[in-house]
Amino acid sequence: RPFCGQKHCGQKHSKVRPFAPIVEGVKASLFQRAIILLTAPVATTAVLVLLGWCLRIPAWVQIRSNWVPMVFNTALCILFLALTILSRVMTVSRFWPRLFASSAALLAAATLSQYMVGGNLGIDELFVKAFTVTLNAHPGRMAPNTGLCLLLLGMVLFPLGSGTASNTFVALVQKLVASAVFAIAGVALLGYLTPLHTAAAWGSQSKMAAHTAGCILALSLAAHIFALGKRKLDQEVFG
Repeated sequence: RPFCGQKHCGQKHSKVRPFAPIVEGVKASLFQRAIILLTAPVATTAVLVLLGWCLRIPAWVQIRSNWVPMVFNTALCILFLALTILSRVMTVSRFWPRLFASSAALLAAATLSQYMVGGNLGIDELFVKAFTVTLNAHPGRMAPNTGLCLLLLGMVLFPLGSGTASNTFVALVQKLVASAVFAIAGVALLGYLTPLHTAAAWGSQSKMAAHTAGCILALSLAAHIFALGKRKLDQEVFG
């Protein structure tokens, strides 16, 4: 711990700050800037989609009328994951990152269980009734590739709210899983940008929405950057 700098004072003082430099107006580190620039637009997109479902505005939930919409639960999970990263970068609290990450992972896992057992838990339209079901065999249900990506991101981001995030092995696993998620979402996005339209779906299941793929790409990249710069970020936040 550094000395306080006061004249005739030889005591050491803690440098722990309740907010990171980005909040205090101090120059942020490169890692903080990159993470926030990637995550903030994702959170904004998720909020717009959630409002689109609540206000029944089709243009806010699907990019084109003949493309799959981002369902309400997907937008909710994406918002939770974005808040997981932002809350960890901008504050020293460990409670909120754990809460947001676990909430997203549980909702995604519950959705995937419906595909595996062929049942319906009643969670697909729990919050809002789906008013558009374009290319979606199950109204209000996220695609299985979307559910897997969100589950993996929730699991890989959960350590951000615990002391294990500084562990080298955990950081390695975070980077590997984030890379796998990036690959899955990247393939899905190619289904919209190339003639390989089936790349956005697994078999005959629903497709991952284009903006869902974009958001997941950004989140996985932010998670990868966070794992790379975890030690430096902790120095910025905790001193």
